[in-house]
Amino acid sequence: MYRELRAIFEKTTGIAPTIRTAVAAFGGKILYSFVYGSVARGREHAASDIDVMVIGNIGLAELTPALRKAERALGRELNVTVYSVDEFRDKVNENDHFLTAVLKRPKQFVKGSERELDAITGK
Repeated sequence: MYRELRAIFEKTTGIAPTIRTAVAAFGGKILYSFVYGSVARGREHAASDIDVMVIGNIGLAELTPALRKAERALGRELNVTVYSVDEFRDKVNENDHFLTAVLKRPKQFVKGSERELDAITGK
């Protein structure tokens, strides 16, 4: 029962603020970040990982220590995908299957907004 209650609490109050704190430390290196997948759709279960997209001028290696801290705080694994702005824009404009699917579904923005994200892709 504890895990189920914790999952509800995290969904409503803990996930976005915890990830927001983790990415805030990188300032302008991260332009956009959002949660997608089952968590954003409200269909996760207690063992679901949390899918996070990060777009900016940063690599996964630089992000990893802050993300591990967020994982410990949430008690859940973060599945992070990182793109530069140019790489993200190119893949979207090439109709990359993965990004097309992600962009069509609900997202919970941690940094930036849907409108800002649309502006960089021209869509």
